[in-house]
Amino acid sequence: MQYLNNLLPVEQFNELSDYYNSYECLWNYNKQVNQFADNNFYFTQMLFEHGEWWSDHAEVYVTYLLKQLSRHLDSPLELIRSKANLFVNRNKHYHCGYHKDMLDTDDYYTIVYNINDNNGGTQIKDGEFFKSTANGGLLFYGGVEHESITQTDTYIRLNLNINFRKSK
Repeated sequence: MQYLNNLLPVEQFNELSDYYNSYECLWNYNKQVNQFADNNFYFTQMLFEHGEWWSDHAEVYVTYLLKQLSRHLDSPLELIRSKANLFVNRNKHYHCGYHKDMLDTDDYYTIVYNINDNNGGTQIKDGEFFKSTANGGLLFYGGVEHESITQTDTYIRLNLNINFRKSK
């Protein structure tokens, strides 16, 4: 488990952040953060799933991140799934349920890449909490149970969730 700061060059980060904070970025309401969440909601955008990109902008931004991660891990990477998440401020830190992103395998990595600074973050089941820091991401193995914690200090918490494998 590792927190990576300044993953993208400033220009690429600003482009990504500007898009996800713009009116052209459309979000989908989800009544549950995951199957273990109770009375929590958020907004998402599926970016990549079942071998297909859901939009051109998603391919550009996720590819930026995968290139940086590939350098960091010194390995080519295979994208499995990616989505964007938006949590709204509900004036309380909500714990959104421990889970694994994929239930059928632990043979993958996850990075939770943060688009904005806020006092929410990712809680690991063993007790470690990683606060959301813009242009930083928490990298961990797929078998690690984690949960989202909502923020109280900003209107929104934005992140990208990317699941991938090292290519063989």
